[in-house]
Amino acid sequence: MRVSIMGFDSATELSIEHCKSIIEHIQLGL
Repeated sequence: MRVSIMGFDSATELSIEHCKSIIEHIQLGL
């Protein structure tokens, strides 16, 4: 995943955390 210096890095980090939580919820559901 590309990290931008223009300030998008924080948004990317946020979406990564969001994906992680979604994956954890899916794993808990299984």
